[in-house]
Amino acid sequence: MVSSIINSPRTEATITKADEAIQQASYKLTAADKETISGAIAVQNEQSKILGASTGVTGALLFMESLIGAKGTVLDAFAEQSMLEVDNQITEIDQSLINLAEEASTRLGKSIQKKEQLKARLNLLRERVSSMGTQIRF
Repeated sequence: MVSSIINSPRTEATITKADEAIQQASYKLTAADKETISGAIAVQNEQSKILGASTGVTGALLFMESLIGAKGTVLDAFAEQSMLEVDNQITEIDQSLINLAEEASTRLGKSIQKKEQLKARLNLLRERVSSMGTQIRF
């Protein structure tokens, strides 16, 4: 019975049309597959571009973050060094002022001592002149 259906002219036309339909469907599916694959490749290419761009942006941001951090570290170290230098200069100025005050005090002490010595000599000289004046009478 199966062979009679296959051999009948009407069945062969149906099989042929079915074969053509399968063949056309196969071509259409192949074309659709190619189009889908092509679209998938295009999407993958765009994803790669976006991934590359985002990786570049992320890398640049990390670089900038590191750069800013490093600059901050250098500026902090520079500020610390500058503050130490200022502290050293203040200490030197303070020591110079102390030395100057000590020297002025020493000089003032010597000056007062010399003044007292001169006063004593002057008084001695006055006494001698006064005693001479009383000894010499015309």
